[in-house]
Amino acid sequence: MPIKKILSFAFATITLLTLLILTPQLVETNEAGNYQVKQAAFTGEMSIINSPGTYFQNFGSIVTYPISDVYYFSESKLDGGNGEEANAVRVTFNGGGSADISGSFKYRLSMKESDQQLLHQDFREYNRVKHDIIRQVVQEALTKTAATMKAEESYSSRVAEFTSLAESQVVEGIYQTISEQTSRKDTEGNDLTETAVRLVKGSDGKPVISKVSPLKRYSIEVINFTIKTFNYDDKTKAIIAKKQESEQEKIVSRANAEKAKQEAITEFEQGKARVAKAEADALVIKKTAVIAAEQEKEVALQQKLQVKENSEALLLTQRAQAEANTLKVKAGLTPQERAEFDMKTKIGVAAELAKIKMPSTMVIGGGGKDGGGANPFDAIGLESYIRINERFSGKSNN
Repeated sequence: MPIKKILSFAFATITLLTLLILTPQLVETNEAGNYQVKQAAFTGEMSIINSPGTYFQNFGSIVTYPISDVYYFSESKLDGGNGEEANAVRVTFNGGGSADISGSFKYRLSMKESDQQLLHQDFREYNRVKHDIIRQVVQEALTKTAATMKAEESYSSRVAEFTSLAESQVVEGIYQTISEQTSRKDTEGNDLTETAVRLVKGSDGKPVISKVSPLKRYSIEVINFTIKTFNYDDKTKAIIAKKQESEQEKIVSRANAEKAKQEAITEFEQGKARVAKAEADALVIKKTAVIAAEQEKEVALQQKLQVKENSEALLLTQRAQAEANTLKVKAGLTPQERAEFDMKTKIGVAAELAKIKMPSTMVIGGGGKDGGGANPFDAIGLESYIRINERFSGKSNN
């Protein structure tokens, strides 16, 4: 092979290798969700690349920062823990109890170039930002918050307050506190002295900030701050368990007391109902008796009036009958009454005549004082019967 061709091939190879080696230093790509800080190779001038895409690096140094990220303070991989940078934060409460607190903190870096350059100037890389700013801010806020309350309070009555106070100190800065000694007696009457830590507030009523949060210096935005668990030490767990048992007993006692109260109220109301029912029943009986008595009185009165009316009617009838009889006596019988009387008389007479036994043989003698023969009816006395009949019927005046 000619020397010229060998030299050409060697030059091309060297050029290609040089390009392969130098190309990563010539161009760079900024992925979406990040921003990059570029420092020029020769002048050292810094520039910010906020837009995604490929650009000329020109052998400058590039440092990449995620626009937003989540910091997990937990040793559990399920919570995002992945080593020392994500360890749970150990705190000590007022009163001596301790706990390892797990949670997460989502934040967003500033998109202003001045803030980005300042952040890069102070920390030079993102891992240092996460460790020296984010973790330190979270740890200090949790530690200062724990000092303001007892461990058992953070478990129950002030758990929401703990999260809110810690987040406020992450955003604003560490609040100034003051310790106060308080005395009280325990359940056995012994004197106890306790130290209470409270926030110092300004004239505007807001907590006084003793140390401004570094997040403000670099305009880092807090998106979400969450506390998931408190892993208390064994002593604190025992105290909390005892307190829970006591609270449960109180709840049961209050429930029983409320139940007894409700039962008493129910019994009282039922008693009132029974009394009301008895009074109503008695009133019904009384009203029924009164109505019945009034009805009987009304019936008796009506009967009395009826008897009186019947008596008066009978008296009037009898009086009218007497007057009618008197008038009849004075005026004589009516033709119909006379006919009825004659018929009854004749029937009676006929009945009496039928009882008379006539002689089977009658001898009539002649030569009376008038020269005539004897009247046969005189012989048997019939004439006397006829006169009696006439006299009885009122035809004879004799």
